[in-house]
Amino acid sequence: MKLTDRKRNDIIQAATHEFESRGYAATSMDRIATTAGVSKRTVYNHFISKEVLFREILAITIDKIMSVSNIPYEPDKPLREQLKAITYKMVEFHSDPSFVSVARFVITEFLNSPKMAEELFEELRTRQSGLKTWIKAAYTDGRLKITDEKLATQYYGAMLKEFVFWPQVLCGQKQPKGKELDKLVNSIIDVFLAAYEV
Repeated sequence: MKLTDRKRNDIIQAATHEFESRGYAATSMDRIATTAGVSKRTVYNHFISKEVLFREILAITIDKIMSVSNIPYEPDKPLREQLKAITYKMVEFHSDPSFVSVARFVITEFLNSPKMAEELFEELRTRQSGLKTWIKAAYTDGRLKITDEKLATQYYGAMLKEFVFWPQVLCGQKQPKGKELDKLVNSIIDVFLAAYEV
């Protein structure tokens, strides 16, 4: 990694830490520079404002959300087996402390900036997640009966977030593990397949 790329990454990591610790409004570019171990000028060379830096963190997070479930559809494998692989990857991602950290301060900032929240949700709606691609492929193969793959994707994601996102982000609960997680994943898949499997 080039030195400039490493410094950019250090700035993003420092900003993430400061936004979580102090909140967006109370975080200054001076604090971010100090935490990153770089000069304030270096921070501004990479990001012209705090908002641009905040949006860069959002963009990185969105890219990760979209790619986390990138498991190719396999026509010869049972749907349940494939959904399990996808779902466990999604659970692992949502359990990552760095993601939970970003989610917390982003949600807080969205309460103060509904316009920014609307822009994010619009981008998420227009992007093609790995799960949505898989659902569309399974439908094209005649194994799912779906009239709207976007709605089916949102339905699946909403069930997952109910158990492995909101309780952890908002209430600080621990992610389910072992048999408890297996039971949860299987129940989500049961509901989804009962609604959509041919």
